Amino acid sequence: PLKLLQPKTVPKRLRTSQKKPREPQVPRSLIKEIFRHFAKMSVTRDALQIVEKCSERYFKQLSNDLEAYSQHAGRKTVEAADLEVLMRR
Repeated sequence: PLKLLQPKTVPKRLRTSQKKPREPQVPRSLIKEIFRHFAKMSVTRDALQIVEKCSERYFKQLSNDLEAYSQHAGRKTVEAADLEVLMRR
């Protein structure tokens, strides 16, 4: 005698998103336009990708440093003076 096959139950997925939250980014077109303005020549796609990575790292480090400056001063707000001190450093 054949046994009837029972369908396997598949656990339901939770309705939460599986995607990681994305960090805000400076638009590629803006980076490209700024770089082309100062380079005054055409830029290859590979070079532009490297510039994008460098600018992302720069702004990430800049924001981390500004956060550290404001926390050291006992504030929760970054001020223009923090940026001036950072740019002098």
